[in-house]
Amino acid sequence: MSKTTIPAGGITDSAVTTAKINADAITGAKIADDAINSEHFTDGSIDTAHIADSQVTAAKTSGVSGNVEADQWRVSAEESTFTSSGRHYITSNWERVDNSAFEKIGTGLSESSGVFTFPSTGKYHIIFTMNWTNREGGTNRALTYMMAEIGVTTDNSSYSQFSHGIASNDDSGAEYWNSTTCDYILDVTDTSNTKCKFGVYTANPMKYIGNTGYNRTYVTFIKLGDT
Repeated sequence: MSKTTIPAGGITDSAVTTAKINADAITGAKIADDAINSEHFTDGSIDTAHIADSQVTAAKTSGVSGNVEADQWRVSAEESTFTSSGRHYITSNWERVDNSAFEKIGTGLSESSGVFTFPSTGKYHIIFTMNWTNREGGTNRALTYMMAEIGVTTDNSSYSQFSHGIASNDDSGAEYWNSTTCDYILDVTDTSNTKCKFGVYTANPMKYIGNTGYNRTYVTFIKLGDT
């Protein structure tokens, strides 16, 4: 059977249907530039292998930049005293770090009377550092031990201590200056009820050290990912 060439003008509009085209018959060379758009892709059809290295820019990752959080707060008062043993939380003199080289990322946390509220749900790495001394009231206290603590509530009421940094000194009466750190990864599923505060459990009166120009007693918050 001889083949007959049909000129383009001999084919009426919409005359060629899917059934008339062999499988794999249309090559990339036959597809016009800019002819394929989002409606031609089925859900889940684009895999990692289809994306060239270094092709996804920050402008194409909607919502990611607004989902990153990093913040830091410190105690501004030079010296503050817990005059008795037991558990104490730092309820005043918190300030966001404001040195010229510092800049928070994201919305940042809010603080009221020592209670910190998270800006969004997610998993946060919390790092609390306390600089302290056993010298209180002009006396070198025989501080047998102290524990820097991260207190967490999930009901906006009762607090549990989720992390301890333990330190001690001998009872010789010498003056001691120490730095104690503890940290915790907290899954914040409800910003209205999950909050945290920071303090100490001490066996004796003690003094913690702050500064309005340096981080001495301070806390760092870094959001690691979604809840």
